[in-house]
Amino acid sequence: MEVASFLFVVTAGSLAHFGFNFFGCHTVSAAFFPVNESVWEHLKLIFFPLFFFALFEWIMIGKERHNFWAAKTLSVVASMVFIVSSFYLYTHLLGRNFFIADIIIFILAAALGSLVSGKVLLRFKVHHGALVPSLLIIGLIGSAFVFFSFSPPSSGIFLDPSGEYGIRCP
Repeated sequence: MEVASFLFVVTAGSLAHFGFNFFGCHTVSAAFFPVNESVWEHLKLIFFPLFFFALFEWIMIGKERHNFWAAKTLSVVASMVFIVSSFYLYTHLLGRNFFIADIIIFILAAALGSLVSGKVLLRFKVHHGALVPSLLIIGLIGSAFVFFSFSPPSSGIFLDPSGEYGIRCP
């Protein structure tokens, strides 16, 4: 199932890059698709496909596993941390970003997310009490994407390369 998750995340995340413009910069689409080229907005490309595939997986197999949402939460967090740290590390070292490097980082983050999820699901027993914190973390991250799409703080991770923050519709 993790291979399917990886393929779905890479495909859906790649298509989602164009979702906001495709849907005519509609307000609802701003919650799920990147509204500018900032690092923060690009994290939506990994978060929402992972989350939506996890919902599908939960219906199929997740109800049988007590560690399901802990695995998916760790997957999301690991993927997002990998993207942010890799992007800022390589751009700091090279002095700029490269489109192909960004794509490779995204694909590696999707692979990492699938690997983490698979390892946790197969090898770790998680206490029933992990369900609520896991769902809370996923919910907070999703809520942050929605909130900060419309009210981004003046911080580097939210800064579009144009020097602006927030929604940009051509």
